[in-house]
Amino acid sequence: MFVAYMWTGWEMVRYHSTCSPIDRPAYVGHGLGIKLLVGLIWPYVTMRGRELAWFAATFAGSVVLVGIALYFLHPMGVPVWLIVGAIPFLRMLPVVGFVLNAPVAIVATLVFFALFRPFGAKMPNSMERAARHT
Repeated sequence: MFVAYMWTGWEMVRYHSTCSPIDRPAYVGHGLGIKLLVGLIWPYVTMRGRELAWFAATFAGSVVLVGIALYFLHPMGVPVWLIVGAIPFLRMLPVVGFVLNAPVAIVATLVFFALFRPFGAKMPNSMERAARHT
């Protein structure tokens, strides 16, 4: 859960850093320390930005990924600390990252549209804007 929580905060900061200037929160212009702090409190930040549903769904996808990794690798003798420590780094590698991030994106999308969308949740504005321009 901790790895999924931290990874979701990292994803939020990374996502906000790549948004168009109109959608970019002010904290993105600050230093690494502020970005780390904001990443630690991502539920509050995303609630204020009306993005909590999307990032909660992303968190659920990350929990599923970590759970699957633990389910398959721990019985094979891989220590939990290695699994938990390796996942964030492996998700940043190009090919391995795609293989690991695809299930997270699929689960996040399913959770969002099945659980949050029926209650009126919306995708982040910048994602909707980008989807309309493609």
